[in-house]
Amino acid sequence: MPLYAFIQREAGDHRRGRILATVGLLDSLAGLAGGNLFVLTAADRFLDVSPSKQFLLLAGLTLADCFTRCAIRRSTRSAWCCAD
Repeated sequence: MPLYAFIQREAGDHRRGRILATVGLLDSLAGLAGGNLFVLTAADRFLDVSPSKQFLLLAGLTLADCFTRCAIRRSTRSAWCCAD
């Protein structure tokens, strides 16, 4: 929830509705992608991936996401992420 409060505060009155709608859509798409990734890795009939490999795969994807977000924040000079 703090992220949504931050987005609402920073959006400005004239753009708030569009930005919140976009955040909701991206949130739904991320949930859909995460669910599909779980189905692909957890279902024995598709990939036959062991639980330890599932964990490593999802941990790697999470780290990649964190590094990508920090790189974007650094390029936009935002002070709240990856402060020097």
